[in-house]
Amino acid sequence: MQIIFLAVLFITIYNEAPGQGKELNPNYDRNELMDINRDCIVPPDWNEPVITPVSYILVIKSSAKILINGEPLNEGDGIGAFYLDDNGNPKCGGFSCASGEMGVASGLILFGDDSFTPEKDGFYTNEEILFKLFSWSCMHTFDVDSVRFTDDYFNSNPLFPLDYGELVYMNCNSSYIDCHTWNGYQIKLTEGWNDFVFPETKMSTSKFFDLFDGSFIMMNEKNGTGVYWPEMEIYNLDLIPGKTYKVFIDKDFELAVPNIQ
Repeated sequence: MQIIFLAVLFITIYNEAPGQGKELNPNYDRNELMDINRDCIVPPDWNEPVITPVSYILVIKSSAKILINGEPLNEGDGIGAFYLDDNGNPKCGGFSCASGEMGVASGLILFGDDSFTPEKDGFYTNEEILFKLFSWSCMHTFDVDSVRFTDDYFNSNPLFPLDYGELVYMNCNSSYIDCHTWNGYQIKLTEGWNDFVFPETKMSTSKFFDLFDGSFIMMNEKNGTGVYWPEMEIYNLDLIPGKTYKVFIDKDFELAVPNIQ
């Protein structure tokens, strides 16, 4: 009986009914995806997702940037999708972990609610997905601030079932200070122009602008001619610690800059 159940489960996950899931990109090896997830360890404060007949596979591109305070996850760190149960408490409805293998795509299987059970054990259709990240070095769960897919960009959380393409970006900015990997600067910026002194860090220019996660418009030297304006394909700007710049953003944003030495 158990063998039959596992066989049915495997078929359910990879052959979803129309409207319940998404076929994987044929360029990705399904067995490889399952092997990656099979080796994952569920974080201590996360529940095991309940396996239901309704499932969706979100492909995480091998080039995706999954960040905590602008720093990439370590291999084995958790990536989770959470829903709210009947009591309004967040429950893990899908789990994967960061892979250290370059060029290998990872998959996150999200489970929808089973309508044949009395309790809510997965996502409702069009329910907001609450993404979270877990760092084993910090032993802490972080709420994701924003995600980006190949088809669309979202500042807020997307809805289940996902139909936005592959995951390419995920970031959370946190002032959590008990994590030994966090040693940086929290800078509050408001919509419009801001004077900004670049902090003491050796972060590269490209990685620095990734921290803005879509809110950034342009930056220029306050006393100089350097300009960084992606929309106009102008990238003539060097970031020097202690130097003052003017940055223009389209929404209030708290910038978390790691102190890289």
